[in-house]
Order: sequence, then C-alpha cells, then structure tokens
Amino acid sequence: MKRKALIAISSVVLLGLAFYGSSQARTIAPGLKVGVLISSSGPLYFAGGFQKAATELAKKDLAKIANLEISYQDPGDSEMETDNALKIFAKNKVDLILAPIDSAAVKRVLAAKELPDVPLIATSSVSENLSKEKKLLRLASTVSQDSFALAKYISKQDHENVAVVAAQDDYSKSVARSVSFALSLRSVRVKNHFFSQNQALRGIEAEALVLVSMEQSADLLAKLPNWLASFDRVYLVPGNLANYSSFSFAKELAGATGLLPAEEHSQSFRQRLASQMGRPEILSAPNSPMFGLAKRTYQALALAADQLSQSNDLSGLAKNDLFTAEGFFAKPRYSVVRYSTGGVYSVVGSFDPKIP
Repeated sequence: MKRKALIAISSVVLLGLAFYGSSQARTIAPGLKVGVLISSSGPLYFAGGFQKAATELAKKDLAKIANLEISYQDPGDSEMETDNALKIFAKNKVDLILAPIDSAAVKRVLAAKELPDVPLIATSSVSENLSKEKKLLRLASTVSQDSFALAKYISKQDHENVAVVAAQDDYSKSVARSVSFALSLRSVRVKNHFFSQNQALRGIEAEALVLVSMEQSADLLAKLPNWLASFDRVYLVPGNLANYSSFSFAKELAGATGLLPAEEHSQSFRQRLASQMGRPEILSAPNSPMFGLAKRTYQALALAADQLSQSNDLSGLAKNDLFTAEGFFAKPRYSVVRYSTGGVYSVVGSFDPKIP
C-alpha cells in the first residue's frame, strides 16, 4: 500500500514538474535586439539621456512579451563614424534600429552600405525625401504635414485672402511653399512676400497673415511696430512659436494662433522618466519636447515588441496603421495654441486634420 501511494505521489510530482516546465517554456519572452543611434556628444547630446531612460523603461515594462537587448551607438558626424556604428549593429544582428534625431545623421544612415536590412524607426521629425531606396518608419509628423495641417486650419476660418510672409532660409522657404500651395488648393487667395521687403510689408492688404520663419521673427517685428494690427488674424508656424515675453512687441502678438504637434505623455510617464534619469528637476518643464521624444522612443519599442509577439518577426511592422504606405506618420494630431498680451502662448484646443 505504501509503495502504491509513493508511486502515485511521484507521478503527481512529475506531472506537475512537466506542466510547470512546459508553461515556463511558453512564457519565456522572445528576444528582440535593438540598435539605438543617439548622440553622446555635440549639440544634441542632452537628448540622449531622455532616449536612454525611455528605452530602459520600455525594457522593464515589455519584459513579459519581449526580452529587449539594447545596443547604443553614436552615429557621429561623418560617413565613417556612421558606418562603424552600423557595423556593430550588424555584428550584433539587431532586429530593429531607432534612427538618430537629426536629419543629416539619418541621411547618412540611409545611404550607408553597412545598414542592416531591418526596420528603421524615426522618433523625431526629420526631413522628407532622405532616401528613395530605403523606407523610414516615422512616429512624428514632417514639416510638410505640419504645414498642410496649418493651411487646413486657416481655411476653416473663412479668410478670402491670406498673406504668407517668409524669411529667406531653407526652412522658411519650404514651409511657405507648402502653406501657400495647401491654401490655394482650398480656394484661398495667397499673397507671398519675403522679410527683405520691410517697407513693402506695411502695404500688404490681406485679412490674415501667416508669418513663416524661425528666430528671424523677433528682428522683423521689432523693425515693424504695430504692423500686426493691420491684419484681422495672425498665424505662426512651429518654427517661430516661441516665448516673446521679453520683447517690446510682445503685446502685439495677442491672439496670434499656431499649431503644434500634440505630445501625448502622461504625468506618470514623466515622473517615471525623471526617476529613471535621476533628474527630478526636469518635471518643472512638462511641455519640454524631450518628453515627446522619450515617449515616441518608448512607443517604437512597444510597437516592435507587440509585432514580435504576434508574428515572431518584424516583417509586418511597416503595415501598422500608424504608418502610411510610404512610412510617414499616419495619425498626426495638433494642439491649437494662442498668444496672450504677455507674449507667451498656451494651448486652447486641439485639431485633427483628418476630420473633414
């Protein structure tokens, strides 16, 4: 009797061990090797800390569905440095690469012979037309998308004619072309001017003004006091949405409107990020674009982990509905911002350009 009982107990134990072993095998997360290209020096070095912290948070949070193995490399400032970084990724057999955050570095990566044939995700807004041969998956809208969204927003305000006044740098020219073209498509009459024509600018007759520049706006408005008052509405592009509270013309901007890509990150995410970085002081600037960059870095890894759990590889990642067929971000949303008499802007609403 004792012998039969011992055999029965042993059988139960063995079955339990077998079940435990098989269940453990089923729950072991698949490996996901990721190469992250971040600047550890130069003018963009500060962004690297945010990206690393976001990556480490994702590694912890996603551990049950993907075992992330991370390799950080600096893309450098030359083709040779970029190639060296990509060679390391190739040696490590990475499954995914997160692109640098500046356009020049991304262009070098896309042109590099050493670039592994794996999905490449951009977590910042970088230039368009960087490569005809290789697709870049974008989690941030482009300048053209932002410009077309602003034009659509302006067209909904029922202006019959709009003046587009731009600086002479490449960014301003590109944005001015996009805004003007998009307004024209919506049957809005457009008058185009450049900053160099300071005297002529006072003679512009239009219901609304779109001021297209970067930091040059401050010099122009200082030279043309009370100029903005000649327009019913004033719109600014993302490049010149800044804090003008210390300038003499600050109160003239009251009511000026613009669109900024919506940054969707929660207070809890910001707090976790600050804790991971050991930098509680960053919480004093909750609207910092670095939080948006960090959240998109986290999102890129979450998307890849989810794809891996569904199909055991990343071949279908580009088909995610967050991306267009060309790899552009398919769901940009915007915050509507408006200036006060103090020369600072605040969020007053939201705008989705996909809504008719």
